[in-house]
Amino acid sequence: MPSPPSSPTDPRRSRADPALPIPRSTALSRSPHPYHRHGGASKDSKGATPRPAEKSTTPSIEDSTFQWHRPSTSPDDSGTEADDEGFTVLRSLPAPPLRPRKGLRDAKGSSEDGVGSPLRTPDASERTGKGEGRIIKQNGWESRVEERRLAERVYRRRRAEIARRVVEAALAAGIGVVVLCGQGVWSVAWRGHKVELVTHLVITLVLGALYLVRLVYWSWTYSVSPPRPLRKRIRLPTSFDPAPLLYPTFLPIHVALSLLPSQRKLIVPNIILSLSSLPPGVIPAFGKPLGFNLAHWVISTIPFSNAETLMDREKIVLLFPLHQALSPVLYYLTTTSLLPAELKLLSTALVNLLIHSTSPQSVILKASLWGGGVSTFILCGHVLRWGVALARVPRWRFRRASTVITANNILLRALEGAGNISNLGGAKQTIESDADEDEPVVSLNLKQRREERRPRNNSIGSLVVPGELRATVENYGSALTAKLGMSLPRPPRRRNTLPVSVEPREKDSSRSRSRKERSSAMQTYLNMTPLQAKAHKWGYALYVYTAVLGIVLVGLRGYVAMFALRGMDPFGWALGYAFGDVSPFRLWVVSNNLERWIALPDRASTAACRHRSLACIRQSTFGSANSRLVICGYCALVLTFGLFIVSQLSRVLEVDTRRKVFHGMMVVMFLPTIVIDPLFTSLALSLILALFLLLDLFRASQLPPLSIPISHFLAPYVDGRDLRGPVVVSHIFLLIGCAIPVWLSLAAVPRTSAGPWAGWEVQSRDVSMIAGVVCVGMGDAAASLVGRRYGRHKWFWSGGKSLEGSAAFAVAVAVGLSLGKGWGILGGWLEWGGGFGAGRMLVAGAGASLMEAVLTGGNDNVIVPVVLWLFVRGLRI
Repeated sequence: MPSPPSSPTDPRRSRADPALPIPRSTALSRSPHPYHRHGGASKDSKGATPRPAEKSTTPSIEDSTFQWHRPSTSPDDSGTEADDEGFTVLRSLPAPPLRPRKGLRDAKGSSEDGVGSPLRTPDASERTGKGEGRIIKQNGWESRVEERRLAERVYRRRRAEIARRVVEAALAAGIGVVVLCGQGVWSVAWRGHKVELVTHLVITLVLGALYLVRLVYWSWTYSVSPPRPLRKRIRLPTSFDPAPLLYPTFLPIHVALSLLPSQRKLIVPNIILSLSSLPPGVIPAFGKPLGFNLAHWVISTIPFSNAETLMDREKIVLLFPLHQALSPVLYYLTTTSLLPAELKLLSTALVNLLIHSTSPQSVILKASLWGGGVSTFILCGHVLRWGVALARVPRWRFRRASTVITANNILLRALEGAGNISNLGGAKQTIESDADEDEPVVSLNLKQRREERRPRNNSIGSLVVPGELRATVENYGSALTAKLGMSLPRPPRRRNTLPVSVEPREKDSSRSRSRKERSSAMQTYLNMTPLQAKAHKWGYALYVYTAVLGIVLVGLRGYVAMFALRGMDPFGWALGYAFGDVSPFRLWVVSNNLERWIALPDRASTAACRHRSLACIRQSTFGSANSRLVICGYCALVLTFGLFIVSQLSRVLEVDTRRKVFHGMMVVMFLPTIVIDPLFTSLALSLILALFLLLDLFRASQLPPLSIPISHFLAPYVDGRDLRGPVVVSHIFLLIGCAIPVWLSLAAVPRTSAGPWAGWEVQSRDVSMIAGVVCVGMGDAAASLVGRRYGRHKWFWSGGKSLEGSAAFAVAVAVGLSLGKGWGILGGWLEWGGGFGAGRMLVAGAGASLMEAVLTGGNDNVIVPVVLWLFVRGLRI
């Protein structure tokens, strides 16, 4: 059977004329640019786009010896595999696209702002289907029935994905309706902020409509294809993801509306931030003189022009540039670890934390993330970058220490015997150097070389000469040999290693200059010996650890004492907060006159306890500080037992099941403790989050000695999302998903106490506080375990989610909310409130389960808990 001719977009074909054989030198080329892209297509030297020949009598490239393109056999696309591994010289590169990419990009590159026209490239499934259809037509291998089946399969997939996106958008709108039905939300929003909310909705809809108009205009003006009807000019690709448009734009508004009755200052800034998070392609561009779109800035300030706000108007106007400046910094730190929607949501959350933190817990969180993060970035950024660059150099690339020592020994011995000219004159000048960098050395005869190999004691030649002393000795040796009429020989050419390249030709492009700078910086590391490289790594690590310790002990300590603890030292305050109800500790503090450093709480009184409930017993009899010690011991016991179970079952259970064990541990630890003491749990979650981020920074920077143990501990639990970038996000997102509902609910709860403990006690609890723990620990784990084992009926869209898993998610969430509310009622922290609300809990679980099934552009451990929190508050559970 004759081999089928390859399609024009087949990556195995060369972009040049296929009738010409590829020379051996070209096949062995290691250039990463086998072709150049201009305007979305590959062009020849004359600027014309080459077209593949209809028929070629030359044998296929694949039949040759070198095989120009071969599909990669790597199990993943992470890009960590070397280019020259295996037999192939170049990894399989896709052919340059003949059509522009999705979004605002035109085929001629004639956009004013460089973004391009709205022409869209079909996704991979569409191109594959069309390509297979052409192969069927050209070769006649299959009948038209197969082609029709292929087209129907692509059409069904497109229809399923469109339905999925419609459900996702409808669910986002439904969440807004549920939020407005919350306790007092509609009345406050309609009376005080209806203009801003309506303006925000109108701006979003108008920008979407204008984007469609621009899409049609650009496709009509710059399209090279034959004219098509209007309904066929706008096609929604199956790979379209509305997450960057939906969640950063509407989720902050929903959260602000849910907290509106108690926090009216949140709504206007979040409207500005939501408009600032709109994708740049949706906003018409009129130039970027300041680095961002001025039209985008003007549009974001429209809603609050006539609004009554509790913030200064100048600060509100500056929210847009702050948001736009923060996003590139976060992308620089996380690179590809975060999706675009996650990046925008993180920027919005950090800005809200910066401008709205007033409680002691939020001030401590702001100091940890903003103060600690910015200080570490400023003081340790360059050192961390140097450490990463040094860690990337393989050990075999460093210089050999024996060569440097040998050269120094020969020169020093020559200086020691300078009076005996005959010894220097009898030196041979034929020695081969196998070092990475050649050094001018003086070679001795065979007898002297044998003596050189013998160990010698009490000789200056056996010492390693420092750099400055070595340079002085070399200069003195050069002057001495010149005076004696001798000259040091040039290093011979090496035969067993690659020769040293000559100086590269100068290029005028900025890219070549940046490459020279990187190569010169890398050459500094290549001139080191392995021992010197290790010393540099430990020096970098010591500097980073010292800087971080100074930031904590000096900067964060003073800020927290001033703005969160009313002037109390954080360490003394923490001792009183944890051990203040222990009688021996109180006696020790009083006897040593340490009351000004360690604040002691008031003694518990049984007279204030009217009802014999757990809340009353904890507050008046047992003591709040003692209950915190019990909570710490309980969490430590659960964590130890969980790690023991995981270590014992790691060889039996798969990765996903081992990860769900940690989800269960989060439920057991935080479900009862959040209800008992939500403020202490909030503080613990904030400190653990800061610790996780700091340890992952040490791991990603490869700082000894912590990086290797942390990497080995996390290796058995990582998944594909952790391999997208340098940050391992699974455990961080798991913690954030549990903590966000607690932080948001505490923003709406009034505080009690006074003095050093002002703001550290709450009298009421809310079921929404446990929404994150229930969603992440019970719902997600139940959906994964049930869906993987009993999932038989899949959702009609792609993604692998099953109906059985989604049903298990909803039921588990309803059960978790019931357990949390029952524990709160039993302990006296929650009231019955006219019903248990099991039906509403099931509705909230179903809504969160549907969001988990349709979500693709964000991490479900972060977005779904927030959605469940909105459902719980909106349904008044």
